[in-house]
Amino acid sequence: MSDLQKQEAERLIQLNDAQNAEIKKDVEKEPLISAPFKLSVLFDEYQNAPNFLKKASALETVFGKTSIRKARKDGNCFYRSFLFRLCELLCMGGQHFDRFKIFEKVKQFSDMMLKAGFDKIVFEDFESFFLEFLNAIKDGSINILNVQQSLSDKSTFDYYVMYLRFAISAYIRTSGGLFDMYFESDFDLKNFCMREVEPIDAEADQIQIISLYNLWEIPIRIYYLDNNPSEVPTVLSLPDLDNNDAEGVRKSQGTYLVQVLYRPGHYDILY
Repeated sequence: MSDLQKQEAERLIQLNDAQNAEIKKDVEKEPLISAPFKLSVLFDEYQNAPNFLKKASALETVFGKTSIRKARKDGNCFYRSFLFRLCELLCMGGQHFDRFKIFEKVKQFSDMMLKAGFDKIVFEDFESFFLEFLNAIKDGSINILNVQQSLSDKSTFDYYVMYLRFAISAYIRTSGGLFDMYFESDFDLKNFCMREVEPIDAEADQIQIISLYNLWEIPIRIYYLDNNPSEVPTVLSLPDLDNNDAEGVRKSQGTYLVQVLYRPGHYDILY
């Protein structure tokens, strides 16, 4: 490579770094979880993308969705969306603590992380902060009126996200072959956990989402907006109680307490 080519390569690297820094700065201006918006905010966004627009419209006309909370686009959007919606549900009454055995599950997760080989010192602070937050909801000091404010600090919210990440990583590591089809060896599985699950800002994909559902056993429904020409979004439901066709989805809406919208690379909360 000539000196001129090296200089050009260095210039392009610097330009790319500057663009990435600017994008990160813009992202950090977004709330971690927004106030609710009417679903029509999506219609404005997709005026020039007809395949996306008709699916966004179907969210309202076919599936009865009315509003959306936007999650910050920082790689944690799925985890933040799940946690925020879980906290909303818990704020609505103690029956959800009992129904989903929240505190019992946290104890199970702790045992599972130890079984997966994590030293307690690695996760105990995240677990402690998360339990403190859950107890604040349980005693009413955090409620439906102030839960968004309670989750507005990034460093605090990231502690809860990291707790989820460690629990998911431990589940994958101790799943007894559930994910063997995705990995050629145990080394590959553990490497996946270290690269794609545990680091803050690593995006959630199919394995992480399935693991999170299996851990919490809280029904999750995901609506996919993409650029294919179909009239309605593809729907994924965990557990899968029907064929996920429009009629089946409408009939089972009340079962799925956590519902999110997926657009390429990003998740938001749907209502």
